[in-house]
Amino acid sequence: MLALSSMTKFAPLALGPLFATYGATSASRDVSATGGAVARTVRLTGFVRRYAKVIIPFTIAFAATVVVVSVQALQDPGLSTYWHRTIAEQGGRDSPFSIWGQAHSLGWLQTVVKAAVVGLALLVAFRPRRRDHVTVAALGAAVMIGMQLTVDHWFYLYIPWFLPFLLIALLATGTIPLGRDGNEDLVDPASEPVISDLDRDPHHPDVLVRGVEPDRHLGLEGT
Repeated sequence: MLALSSMTKFAPLALGPLFATYGATSASRDVSATGGAVARTVRLTGFVRRYAKVIIPFTIAFAATVVVVSVQALQDPGLSTYWHRTIAEQGGRDSPFSIWGQAHSLGWLQTVVKAAVVGLALLVAFRPRRRDHVTVAALGAAVMIGMQLTVDHWFYLYIPWFLPFLLIALLATGTIPLGRDGNEDLVDPASEPVISDLDRDPHHPDVLVRGVEPDRHLGLEGT
């Protein structure tokens, strides 16, 4: 799915490191962190195997999908036209709809922002070590918002880049951390669903507004 979206719009490519390493969580520490050279070698080997186990299949699937959807365009109109109408055109695009397009003197700052976003995209591939679906959504939103900040054209049609991730991260309440076996999220039965009171006007502020209690559960305002 990431490959398909990346062939539609290049921005999702920034999510590659985040998605490619999903599942490469840190294993239990069966080797002491204070061990010697042998212990460090074992930990390094385990780290490499853990990430290779998920990155290699992801890379193969991603590359295969890209080839399948690109083979026709590479044949007709050909690689040269394909390159100029995609990567070359996007790379040389200029627009007044951003601070970068309006103030060319800020080119150095845009470069700094680009470097920071690249660093963020690579960092989330390894941190945090333990992550669930909500964590991935939050990190994905951060990466996509950062990516949007680097381009010369800011437009409301680019909101769908990050909005699905952002909605999941903001609305995924009523859950508790991963279960003991680490394989599933548990729904907190004590959490209250956000629904309108059928006996009152659904658009009344007292009905729609909910307060966030200290235990992170949603409750009626004033309760």
